[in-house]
Amino acid sequence: LPFDIINTCVFILFILLVYLVSKKIAIKQYTITSLVIFVLLFWFLAPVPNQILYWVVGRSYLWGVVYLLAYLLVYFLTVHKNFAWWQKIILFLFVLLLGHRGLIGPVSVCGALVIWYSFNIKEFKGNAIPLTLGYGMGTLTNILAPGNLERLQVDAVGTSSITLMTIVKTFFSYKVLYLLLFVIVLMWIFRKEELKKFCTKNALLLFALFWSVIAFSGVFRPSTRACVTTEVLSLLLLVSICNDYLNQKWKIRIIAV
Repeated sequence: LPFDIINTCVFILFILLVYLVSKKIAIKQYTITSLVIFVLLFWFLAPVPNQILYWVVGRSYLWGVVYLLAYLLVYFLTVHKNFAWWQKIILFLFVLLLGHRGLIGPVSVCGALVIWYSFNIKEFKGNAIPLTLGYGMGTLTNILAPGNLERLQVDAVGTSSITLMTIVKTFFSYKVLYLLLFVIVLMWIFRKEELKKFCTKNALLLFALFWSVIAFSGVFRPSTRACVTTEVLSLLLLVSICNDYLNQKWKIRIIAV
């Protein structure tokens, strides 16, 4: 019973964070209708929802995504500001904790940050420094934790038995990712200018999605449950497209379907 209560509160926090992060990445005003679309699509398209939402063993995946969304929200809210030195220390420690508690999910965002600041080195200043270094160090301490190292070693020993079959199974577990790619192809054919604006606005999340697919499909332990991070990132981007480029009538039709 205590776990059910806590897990329910975490799921509510997950929805709240989705709404707050989506408001930051949306070009137009993010509506409640768009949030309803997100919740419905997540509920019906999330990989093994019974395991990641209800099972005790699967809580790490839902909770890990919550830590990931919390970091994205903090990043988008503070990256263009310049706090005092003591505020930067607090910010550094807070995002370090988020990175350490986020399972393998933070690897995708860290990879995205490396790409982003490699091409935008002049923006690596102010709050961007503690936000990036703190989260990166937290992610590194998580990966190098004894339990995670042992898991990776076990996977390495059993590579011949899990590599092809497990990776293929993982790719078949994606639903929202393929739906997002299909919508992006349609935009590339019919709405290239709007696609360019979308990619510019959401470059960091697109990079994170790219690294997420790599990390959870091959580099780290591939599994259906692990797809939840990739699917949530895909869903954030997909619903952002719906919010910015579909009118209210089309949103209602999607909910009805």
